[in-house]
Amino acid sequence: MQYKELIQFEPITTVVKLVNAGETSVAENLVKTFVFSKKMQEDLREIIIKNLVTEPAYETKGIQIVGSYGTGKSHLMSLVSAIAENADLVKHIQNDDLKKDFKAIAGKYKVLRFEIGTDKPLKDIVFAQIERFLTKEGVKFKFDADSHFSWKELIQQMMAEFEAKFPKHHFLIVIDELLEYLKGRKPNELHNDLMLLRQLGEACDNSRFKLMFGVQELLYRSPEFRFQAEMLGRVEDRYSDIIITKEDVSYVVKERLLKKDLHQKEKIREHLLKFAHLFEGINNNLNEFVDLFPVHPSYISHFERIKHGKSQREILKVLSKKFKKLLNEEVPKNNPGVITYDTYWQDLMGTPEMISIPDIKQVRDKVEIISGRVNSHFTGARANRKDMAQSIAQALAIRILCDDLDKRNGASALSLKEDLCITIPNVDEPELLLAALDSTAKQLVTATAGQYVDQDTISADFYIRTEGGINIPQLIRDYADEVIKKDTDQADQ
Repeated sequence: MQYKELIQFEPITTVVKLVNAGETSVAENLVKTFVFSKKMQEDLREIIIKNLVTEPAYETKGIQIVGSYGTGKSHLMSLVSAIAENADLVKHIQNDDLKKDFKAIAGKYKVLRFEIGTDKPLKDIVFAQIERFLTKEGVKFKFDADSHFSWKELIQQMMAEFEAKFPKHHFLIVIDELLEYLKGRKPNELHNDLMLLRQLGEACDNSRFKLMFGVQELLYRSPEFRFQAEMLGRVEDRYSDIIITKEDVSYVVKERLLKKDLHQKEKIREHLLKFAHLFEGINNNLNEFVDLFPVHPSYISHFERIKHGKSQREILKVLSKKFKKLLNEEVPKNNPGVITYDTYWQDLMGTPEMISIPDIKQVRDKVEIISGRVNSHFTGARANRKDMAQSIAQALAIRILCDDLDKRNGASALSLKEDLCITIPNVDEPELLLAALDSTAKQLVTATAGQYVDQDTISADFYIRTEGGINIPQLIRDYADEVIKKDTDQADQ
């Protein structure tokens, strides 16, 4: 039985570009392919549509869309802006209830979309984009650079000209990748940028002017901006937030990347049940494993937690590439055959721009040493545990990247057993499997003399040392390793 018999695979290999959402053919495809989790349906109704309706009887705010790279943030903003601009697109929404909700904003807006790719002040960028957009739409307006009025008042002056030209339309501005820009700003520059964001948010109330922007994390929780806590609090008051969660990403994986019919689900269920006695996760969350197959549920949660680097967060693209390779492979009979988070290490190492990031490079250097020690240590009677040891090392590498490198973020033997779903021939008891994995992890500590892999004395978690380990001359280390190897070989015999 091949993987392609069990899933209806639809790859996602391209990055959604917000600025292209104004093209009819592109917009139509973006609307058709968007899948709505239950949470996303609620967020669209209660936050986006509620703040974009044309005649609200309540206070309205700007909209902040939060989602890490590759989680669908740009797709969501493209969907909303495309429908707001073109009412004909409503018919392509793949949810009948939401079709009714979207009619409240469909075709009611003129939309300006842009990404920020310059280090100029945010005010200059936004005002220049608006002026260029209005010129294309036949509206003559220039912001007064010498004005003594607030930026909010200048926006109101601009809207007066806009409404004179378009009495039946509202004006929506959509900005992507705003956080990347703000993180590159100096403290005094950032203060003015945040002040503009506050005023733009205020301008959204009781007005035809609306603003929506996308960021990788909430502005108010970004550690780089702590010194601007007071101003951030004012910005926060003027925006409603949608946070794309792990559940939303999982839903896209289930319903778009890996759709399955009832017959396929039954085959997967039958396959996974063979291993339910070994893994509590499969036994307790069988439906989730079936829906996400062949992705282990913990893959997505670990992927999203990685703090270091950027493009590695394009989870849907990474999984699409993995599925494409798997399609013609046979589903293993002696293993659940799921994609586990340790395998992402090789994807990370195959991305040159990721390896150049200092923290990732530091972990890579340690893993290369660990891998070499595994090859020299896991020989003879231990050779059959070499692949398991490499998987554990790669899993620990991913775990350490999920937090600051000095946090010793590791994993217990039990969590490794559940997350990696490793099986061993003739081992059919979960306790024996756990013991084998625990023993292998401890051998990793031994193989590196505790310098690169160690076990926390309090939590008992295994972790990769990133501080460099003990400074022992190489010859002494090699000699110590050889003595340990001989002693262990004799014990095994």
